[in-house]
Amino acid sequence: MSSGNFMDKNDVGYVADYFGANGNEIILGKRNQITTINSSFISYNFNKNMALTFRLRHYWSSVKYNEFHSLTQDGLLDDTTYDEFNDLSFNSFNIDMIYRWRFASGSDIFFIWKNAANGVDSEPNSIQYSYGKGAGRLGEFPQSNSFSLKAVYYLDYLSLARK
Repeated sequence: MSSGNFMDKNDVGYVADYFGANGNEIILGKRNQITTINSSFISYNFNKNMALTFRLRHYWSSVKYNEFHSLTQDGLLDDTTYDEFNDLSFNSFNIDMIYRWRFASGSDIFFIWKNAANGVDSEPNSIQYSYGKGAGRLGEFPQSNSFSLKAVYYLDYLSLARK
């Protein structure tokens, strides 16, 4: 299991192109960004030819803007009249499960299941500024599931060429 928390205070980032009092402006914002990543990985070998791996990952991030500036021709930050709401939060939850069966030397069949649920909130009353609230809303986001079958067969060309 691994976990990571990251915080960027007063990070400067692109917000929007804006036609304001000074004409067309590129708006940059000073923002605080918090990111939390949690993941778990489990692998179980039934025998030398069969294994099951399971990976679970939750990624959550929120951005809260403190102030806005326009980008000058010199690459400096200048005052602006821009003051729109641009905070947001992003939530992503993934599961990957793979069953591998080695049916011959160097030859495998993989059964793969992937589940994903994620969402972006940018409305003032729906943004999750804390990890706990973000994790609590995971069930509200749309999910997608995919199932795959992959076969890999090792073909020894030299043994075929001798015949």
